[in-house]
Amino acid sequence: NKIDEDQLAGKQTGSSRYTAAQENYIYIAFILVFVGLFFKTYLPFDVAALAVTAVIVLMYLNVIDLNDLKNFLNLDALFMLVGVMPLGTAMQNTGAGDLVADFIVSLLGSNPTPLMVLIAFYIAAAFLTQFMSNTATATIFSTLAIVTAMSRGVDPRPFAIAIYAGATAAMLSPTSSPSIAIAFGAGHYKIADVLKACLPLWVIYGVATIFMATFWYPI
Repeated sequence: NKIDEDQLAGKQTGSSRYTAAQENYIYIAFILVFVGLFFKTYLPFDVAALAVTAVIVLMYLNVIDLNDLKNFLNLDALFMLVGVMPLGTAMQNTGAGDLVADFIVSLLGSNPTPLMVLIAFYIAAAFLTQFMSNTATATIFSTLAIVTAMSRGVDPRPFAIAIYAGATAAMLSPTSSPSIAIAFGAGHYKIADVLKACLPLWVIYGVATIFMATFWYPI
């Protein structure tokens, strides 16, 4: 992105490119959008419309312009998210997620230990959440894992903990979460860079999750 020379000069002299009134407009817009996020379930419209409206109003008030939008909007990350988000919905609607879950259970053999089943479900959820939505992953695997645990006479609570924790372990690829995608696009990283930074944390997180779940609710 090109650096705005006026903005750079303002930073060097310690002054702001915005007037006091414009800064107040920014604060008001930010607060309104932030409050809207908390009360989005009560709004008669999507909260995204509130954010877009705030941007349009700030443009009308000459606080920001099209150059600002082009410089600060990461189009690479945006198009990546637009293309990847329907993937999780497609896997859920076509039954591909259920097929994968059933396949994992069949790989464990005829009489696996409860701990083996727990670890297998956690790994499956933590892996598929890199490509599916967290909600879809948790919904598919929590139901199957809990039913499997109860059919074996095992406490289902550690299974629920493992699945929901695994479904939030989305950190291994740009497709796993919006924050990773934004950092990936803005920093011009490679997939290898993301794996190098996040894979050790992903493993530690998994070990800690399994230990905590089985410590509080032994199986």
